[in-house]
Amino acid sequence: MIESLARPLVLVEGKGGVGKTTCAAALGLALARRGARILVVELVQKGHVAALFGRAPSTRAPVEVAPGLYTQVFAPEACLEEYALLKLHFRAAYKLIFQNAAVRALTRLVPALDELLVIGKLEHAVRTGGWDHVVVDAPVTGEGILLFLLPRVITEAVAGGPLHDDAARIRALLEDSSRTVMHLVTLAEELPAEETEELHRAMREQVGVPLGALLVDRLFPPRLDARQIELLGDLAPSDPALADARAVLRFMDARRAHQEKYLARLAQRVPLKRVELEEVFDAPDEAGVVSTLATRLGAAPAS
Repeated sequence: MIESLARPLVLVEGKGGVGKTTCAAALGLALARRGARILVVELVQKGHVAALFGRAPSTRAPVEVAPGLYTQVFAPEACLEEYALLKLHFRAAYKLIFQNAAVRALTRLVPALDELLVIGKLEHAVRTGGWDHVVVDAPVTGEGILLFLLPRVITEAVAGGPLHDDAARIRALLEDSSRTVMHLVTLAEELPAEETEELHRAMREQVGVPLGALLVDRLFPPRLDARQIELLGDLAPSDPALADARAVLRFMDARRAHQEKYLARLAQRVPLKRVELEEVFDAPDEAGVVSTLATRLGAAPAS
């Protein structure tokens, strides 16, 4: 199943707090386990992906966090330096121009320069980086929409020249379904479901990035059937351990019943193939959670 989720560029998008970073890392790990060379990119300077594996983040070079799996934070300042070196070819020329205080102040005034540099480096990594797949932990919903809309805005507003050409190349990548796919991550809860519906609509109608799957994270196990409920009722009420277990099972069953309302709603309003990811209760640490989710992503069918 994991192969159906993969393209050279895999964008993972969603509301903050729904498990977007963990899902991006798990997708990358699942692909790396199949022998691919994977770069997981963070476009927000937090370094959470590296931290999931107990490693320090880097903005300058990819860090290997598992066999075949690398991660890097794309920070605007480092992206500017790399872009300038590509154009100027000499580090001395870069330092002379871009480390000048007046030039640095001017670059900070250019609208959306940071965003264009970051997304331009992303296109460059896909095109020339030697990666089988670049998996992107994208900015949260609103910021992500604006970021991925930027190349389209520039190509429609600027008639020609280097800026137009760079934006057109980025836009061509983002809108090519053979090279790019965006997966949405959500929870089966009211606010995440609402924001996912809005994100799906914006990406489809405004941005034009090809959409792939809906990853529904942190689901409770499937509901108990009639026989299991009957057995619960037969558990000796006088045994405190059994009573506690019965209470936990009933709580989990009630939570799954609540989640299923939003699963039904998402199925209607976000018509993407759905991958359901149950809550990981038994992992010893965050790396264990990522490993378990990677295993599930590698095996689970999409609905």
